[in-house]
Amino acid sequence: MPEYGAFVPPGYVPTLPNSEQLSDASVVWGMSLSLTVFAFIRCFSQTYAQWRRIRKVNLYMALIWLELWSSTLIGVIYFVYMRGHIPPSFWFFGGTILLWTIQVQCIYQIILNRVGLIADNTALVRRLKWAVFGFIVLINIAVACIWIPAQLQISDRYILINEIWDRTEKVILAIIDVCLNLYFVYLVRSTLITRGLSRYVTLYRVNIFMISISMTMDVLIITMMSLNNIYFYIFFHPLAYLVKLHIELSMADLIAKLVKIGSIAGVCNCECHRDLGPNAMGFAPTIGRLSNWSPIQQYRARHRNNCTSSEDNSETEPTRPPEIRGVAQERPRRAMGDTWASSATRNSASTLERLKSASSDEEPSKVNSAVVSVEPHPSTVPDFQQV
Repeated sequence: MPEYGAFVPPGYVPTLPNSEQLSDASVVWGMSLSLTVFAFIRCFSQTYAQWRRIRKVNLYMALIWLELWSSTLIGVIYFVYMRGHIPPSFWFFGGTILLWTIQVQCIYQIILNRVGLIADNTALVRRLKWAVFGFIVLINIAVACIWIPAQLQISDRYILINEIWDRTEKVILAIIDVCLNLYFVYLVRSTLITRGLSRYVTLYRVNIFMISISMTMDVLIITMMSLNNIYFYIFFHPLAYLVKLHIELSMADLIAKLVKIGSIAGVCNCECHRDLGPNAMGFAPTIGRLSNWSPIQQYRARHRNNCTSSEDNSETEPTRPPEIRGVAQERPRRAMGDTWASSATRNSASTLERLKSASSDEEPSKVNSAVVSVEPHPSTVPDFQQV
């Protein structure tokens, strides 16, 4: 065993496992490694898909990768510590608490990010995120102030308090987890299912099943603390949070598939929706709150379909008047900074009136289908005549 590190008292007694205990605990660590490999593949696939779509790193990407690496590093450094290659020290136990803090904060912020996809009140979700973050920070500080002195064996009082407080904070974190997931289930039922989106019943049922799995992990964490072989708990803790990470990745994939199923097949070519672009439904739901995929905007999807069908059935009359159509056609030019676009837009109505008066004997359908040649407004034409 190497020399003890910083702030270790002289009477410190190392608590290292024997070969049998280490071999049993290594089985749990092997399960954690297998989940790490699968989680890495899933995180990479989701990150790559979102990077291709938005070309930047968002909060969801950072959270899933921080959760993955913190859970993996806790298992790795504790396995090396139990093998006797890392001495006990204040910095070792403090680094473990830091990784645990990142692990706990990230998993709850991922859940809140999923809640923010469904909730209509974004201000409430933002306040809820900060409230959960602040409350868990207080728990992290309390754990650091009690757990580190207990591991350093500063006094028997710290060890006794840690045995009680460690179980208490695990129960508190489990209650927070259940409350956030139940709030998500409530939002799915009240915001999506009650508005007629029956495809989200699958999300509702799957999330209830995932809540039971997450609760099982929390109960097993607390149970492992009461076993004679405490090293099961040390390796089972990162395993439980990797399972929670897989739950969140699965929920993100499920929401993305449901939104893709509910998106509009094809592109609406009517003039009144030409400015919306080919992807008016927004991004995939794993990158944060979406722009236009909310169930409140479902009427837009139905309106797009109605516009497409009415445009196919009408042969003579366009869906919008030519003067408004001219505005829609001139919008890309205005976005590029074309100074003639504004004059053409203002003059389109007067040009149409002149065209109608000039061709009053023709059929209305021919007038509406005629190509309007738009001239720039005289007031906007620059005067280059020398004085």
